[in-house]
Amino acid sequence: FGDWLMSLAWCLLTGFRSPIPYFYCTYFAILLVHRAMRDDLACARKYGDDWIRYKQHVPYLFVPGLF
Repeated sequence: FGDWLMSLAWCLLTGFRSPIPYFYCTYFAILLVHRAMRDDLACARKYGDDWIRYKQHVPYLFVPGLF
């Protein structure tokens, strides 16, 4: 999440005249979500039931209560 905030900060420096700079933070958000879901699947395969118990304690990937 911190990486995405850094990319957003770089985009905000350009102002709001054009949407083009914001493609960077949009792309980065998609990349991070895809990576998190891919890592979740890999951990589920590797750790099995232990991963299920872990996910019961830590149900969110990024922001508690949202996602």
